[in-house]
Amino acid sequence: MRPIILLGLSIFLLSAAPKPADSPYITRIYPLGGQAGTAVAVEVLGGSLANTTSVEFDCADLVWEKSTDVSSTRLAGVIAIAPHAAPGAHMLRAVTKDGYSTSAMFNVGQFPSVMESEPDDRPEQAQHIAKLPVEIQGRLDGAADIDQYTVEVSASERWTFNLLSIERGSAVEARMTLLDSAGKRIDFNADRDDFDENPFIEHTFDRAGIYTVKLDQYRGPRGFNFGKNCSYILQISRLPALRSVTGRWGYKLAGLQRCECTERICIAFKRFTSRNRAARNMRA
Repeated sequence: MRPIILLGLSIFLLSAAPKPADSPYITRIYPLGGQAGTAVAVEVLGGSLANTTSVEFDCADLVWEKSTDVSSTRLAGVIAIAPHAAPGAHMLRAVTKDGYSTSAMFNVGQFPSVMESEPDDRPEQAQHIAKLPVEIQGRLDGAADIDQYTVEVSASERWTFNLLSIERGSAVEARMTLLDSAGKRIDFNADRDDFDENPFIEHTFDRAGIYTVKLDQYRGPRGFNFGKNCSYILQISRLPALRSVTGRWGYKLAGLQRCECTERICIAFKRFTSRNRAARNMRA
């Protein structure tokens, strides 16, 4: 009888003990980046974020200035980017009373950022981008979402349209179409190469006019949905298009002054965002 009483008491004590909180995790950050030398208001979605005390980055050039809203599933605040911050992807994670969250990526750009303005699904709703070069911060939020932007160019101008999403912290896969003022397709890309599924278009325009860039997400045969991690950066610029880098031989680029190398983040997307993995690659 005594063992039964002890067993019952043990079960009661275990059931009455407080359950450990779920590990904090980040699902999405929006916008996905900002220009060096600016302060960016961001929204972080995830789980178990209510006890967040701060956000840390992989270098001192990015600083979480303040939190403006904190809840279990949402963290809002302001990121200050130093003027000399290295361009490209940086890592961040939330610091909470329950431990570190999973890591996410925030990207430092070199051109002014413009936020996407919805609705922009239909041609007549396309958002006009008044000044180039630019980095458009957008989202393909939901299976039905399509984003369209118009730009005005002069004849013989060369522009590149570079979608940054996969390998920059987002899960969204898209296809990009360039249309003339009559709605006729003049260029298209879905995968820039066999290893990078982000679309890229390099185009020299024969005629001056207003052109439309259309972004439509991959849907697949079963109507695949990328969920909330659907942010992207559309960079429109005249930057050189580097196809490859080799050890000794290469192409001569007009006006090239120097090359700067930054650390390559060689890690699968899932390792950044999966709630079952710990934060990784955080440098001091």
